[in-house]
Order: sequence, then structure tokens, then C-alpha cells
Amino acid sequence: MSLSTQPLKIVLLSLVLLLSGSPALAKKFYKCTNAEGELVYQQVACDSNISQETVNVFTPPKHRSQLGSKLMGEGEYVPQGNEPAVAGTMMFQTRLTNVIALLTPIKMQMQQFYMMNGQWPEQPQDLGLNQENLKSADIKEVLFGDQGAIVATLNEHFGSDKRVVLAPQLVMDGTTMEWQCMANFPAQSMMTMGMKMCESRNIR
Repeated sequence: MSLSTQPLKIVLLSLVLLLSGSPALAKKFYKCTNAEGELVYQQVACDSNISQETVNVFTPPKHRSQLGSKLMGEGEYVPQGNEPAVAGTMMFQTRLTNVIALLTPIKMQMQQFYMMNGQWPEQPQDLGLNQENLKSADIKEVLFGDQGAIVATLNEHFGSDKRVVLAPQLVMDGTTMEWQCMANFPAQSMMTMGMKMCESRNIR
């Protein structure tokens, strides 16, 4: 399998520098340099007429990005009466954007922790975060769910028992990570400029 795109090269090189000291979590790749000096990283040996080196790239255990049946439902959230997200959509979207922005630094710390340790932190304190400092005008509490999920319980002006979940998924054979946002709000309230802010889910 050829891994020749420039963004992936950068990801691979970064992971090599960070994690080459963790052989139990590494996978061998071949670094091939052709006559024009171009680099290609691949999982099979280079052609005999070009330069070859081997590097170990961190490959985390495979998993699916999910929270488990106790917290995350499969279906889309069904509105319960006249919810704030529907009654005042513009204000709601502004506040939801703020929540996602506040959670983004935690997401980056989660990702770094996993790359360095091969497992997800169980609670914010594992990242050196103080629960009180995670609270804001919009966020009541931040906890960690299964498999790296960040679960933010929102304050009452969003409605009753409202949550935003950021859940990671390993892609490209574990060399990079994508995040999905899910929230228990009506789908139409999270549509802006034809794009979804988060997926609508039943979250308990």
C-alpha cells in the first residue's frame, strides 16, 4: 500500500519522532527515495534500484468510535416539545459553536495522551485538568466516556439533560485520527450553511 501523499508523510514523520521509542506499539514502514529525491512511505520493500530505509510508525489498537449502549443511542434525537434549540436557533448555534471551541483543546490533549500511552485517559484529571476549570457559562461538566469520547453536559439554558460528545476514530491504519461531534438536539437546529455542526443522536 503506497502512502505517498504529502499530508500523510507529515503525519507519519511526526509519529515516528514522537513514538519511535515504543516498539510494542509500532509497525514497520519502508522509506523509499527515488532518483529525483522524492520520498514515499510504504508497507512493502522498495524497488531494488532505489534507496531504502525502515522506520517504525505508531499503530494504536483498532477500535470503533462509540460510547456504549448505556450512553449513546443509535437513532436521531426526537425533539421534546418547544426546545430552546428550535425556538432560538441562531442563539443556540452560537452557543453550540462556543462549546465545541472550548472542547477542542481537550480533544488535542486526548489525542496526544493516546499516542504516547496507547490507551485513553479515564478522567480529565489524567490530563492534569481541573473539573472546575472546565466549567463555563455553557458547560456544566466534562467527563470521558468509552474509547476516548469527551462528554460535555450542558447548562440548563440548552434544555434538560443536553450533551455534546466528541468521539475519535482511528483511520488510515491507525496513523491519524478523525473526530465526530454528536449531540442530543434536533438535526435541523444543527444545520448551518448546508452543513451539520454535529450529528443528532439520542444521548442519555
